[in-house]
Amino acid sequence: MLEDSAYRGLTYDGDEPPSVWRHDAEGDTVILARTFSKTFSPGLKTGYGVLPDSLVAPVLRLKGNHDFGSAHFNQVLLERLIADGSYAAQVQTLVDRYRRKRDVMLSALDEHLGPFDGVTWTHPRGGLYVWLTLPEGLDTGLAGPYFQRCVSESVVYVPGAYAFADEPVPAPRNHARLCFGVPGEAELVEGVRRLARALAGCLDLVA
Repeated sequence: MLEDSAYRGLTYDGDEPPSVWRHDAEGDTVILARTFSKTFSPGLKTGYGVLPDSLVAPVLRLKGNHDFGSAHFNQVLLERLIADGSYAAQVQTLVDRYRRKRDVMLSALDEHLGPFDGVTWTHPRGGLYVWLTLPEGLDTGLAGPYFQRCVSESVVYVPGAYAFADEPVPAPRNHARLCFGVPGEAELVEGVRRLARALAGCLDLVA
């Protein structure tokens, strides 16, 4: 089992969710994968994994064939930043900023998408995304009408179908992943406003 904990540390409300890896007392079932690119700096592109003993050697060989080894400078820099407390301070700064941006997006969704029937979204406690659900029958895929309308409004999202396997049943087609990590607060509000305009132009397709 792979626990992808790229956003661990970015928790905005309550305690950090429990890790799957911590329940693997024997250390032979769960791979824990984490990265510093979300909690510290995207440019460092440095992460780590905790693996069962039997997987360490083959994964190291595979990684070596892919990238010939991680940058030493990045690793030394991170070791010093963790040791002197700078890493923890940066995480707290990001938590405060992302919490504010999350709340701005949620408020904009309430205002601009709230009036639409059959539209819901998550209120994430952490991470960088809001999961949007549109009325059944409205295809949010790249070739679907909603995505095309959004492109015409100069706003995009990640189609939700990418988060599902195609088996044993077809992936649902009426979801979207919205990111609040990169845009500024004014851009988030405007982006949601454009999502709402695009949706208004598609409602006749799901009547």
